[in-house]
Amino acid sequence: MYHIFPLKLKMEKLLILVLSLIFFPSFSQTQVEQSQTFDCNNKAFRDSLVSKYLEKKAHQIDYNNPKYQLYCDSVLMVCPNVACAYQQKSIPYMKSGNFEKGMKFLNKAVEIDPEKYMDYRAFMKCIFTKDHKGAIEDFEKAEKINPNKFVMDHSYPFFKGISYLGSGNFKKAEIEMLKDIELQTKNDTSITAHFNSYLYLGIVYLEMQEISKTESFFLKSLDQHESLPEANYYLAICLQKKENARAKNLLEKAKKAIQNGQSMNEDNLLYANYPYQISLFEINQKLLELNN
Repeated sequence: MYHIFPLKLKMEKLLILVLSLIFFPSFSQTQVEQSQTFDCNNKAFRDSLVSKYLEKKAHQIDYNNPKYQLYCDSVLMVCPNVACAYQQKSIPYMKSGNFEKGMKFLNKAVEIDPEKYMDYRAFMKCIFTKDHKGAIEDFEKAEKINPNKFVMDHSYPFFKGISYLGSGNFKKAEIEMLKDIELQTKNDTSITAHFNSYLYLGIVYLEMQEISKTESFFLKSLDQHESLPEANYYLAICLQKKENARAKNLLEKAKKAIQNGQSMNEDNLLYANYPYQISLFEINQKLLELNN
C-alpha cells in the first residue's frame, strides 16, 4: 500500500530539489528540505547565506531578473528567519508598483527585525504607498528604537513632516520639519540643512499662508540648489501677485531645469513621485495663467 501525493506537493518537492541542485550543490535533498539541520539561530551562519547568495549573486544582477528572486528564496529555503532576504524580495514589487505583494514581504522583514527595517517600511509608506497614517506610526516606533537616526539620507522628522503635510496637518508638519532642520544644523547658523528640508518647510508655510516665511525658506533652498524646479515653481507662486515678471522668470528656470534633467535629487524619484513634486505640465499651466 502506498500514498499518492497531491500534484501541488509533488511540485513543491521538485522545486526544492531543483533549487538545491542549482544553489546548494553541496547540500543533500534531505538537508534542504529540513532547514532545522542548519543552525538558523546562528547569526554567522545567516550572514554567510546573505553574503553568498544575496551580496555575491543577487546584488550582481538586475532585480527584474528571475534569478534575483530565486537567490532570495534560496536563502529563505534554508533559513526562513533571514529578514533582509524578505526585504530584498520586496524591492522589485515595490518599485514596479505592486505594493500589496511588496508590503507582504516587507512586513515579514519588520516582524523578524524591527530595529533594522521599521524605518525602511515607514519610508516606503511615506513615499511609495502614500500611507501617511501608517508612515507616521512606523516612524514613531522607529524613533523609540533608534532616536535621532536617519533613513534614506533624511531624518525621521523629515519624512514625518512630509506625511503630516500629505494628510493636511500643517501645524504638525511644521513642527517635524523644524526638528529635521535642527537635527542637521544643531542650531549652528554656519551649518545648512538639506535643500529639500528648506523646500518642504517652505511648502508647509505656503499651505499655512505664511508667505513671508515661505519665501525665506525657498530662497534658502535655492542657495544650495539654484536649479531646483520645485523651489523655483513655488517661489513663483508666492511672487505672482506682486512681482509678476520675476515669477515668470522663476517658472522659466523651473521649466528649463526639468528639461535638462534637474530634479529634487532623491534616489527613488525614478520609481515614485515625491509629494508636491512638479511636472512640465504644471509649469506650463502656471505660465499660461500669468500671461493671461
